[in-house]
Amino acid sequence: MQFVNKIVTSVFDLVLSPLSGVSPIWGLLIVSAVTGVVMVAIFKYTSNQDGIKGAKDKISAYLM
Repeated sequence: MQFVNKIVTSVFDLVLSPLSGVSPIWGLLIVSAVTGVVMVAIFKYTSNQDGIKGAKDKISAYLM
């Protein structure tokens, strides 16, 4: 288990090293924004877009 922990720590140290020179709040903001964009892209390609569109249309119809 320590081997896996060392690998994961090394990967995150490498990925986050460019942010070491900025304030922690800016690093958190950048990491959060990138994570949000990646999650939206994953959701877009793994969800049923036609079903979502149909549900939105039904909601709009009920509101009218």
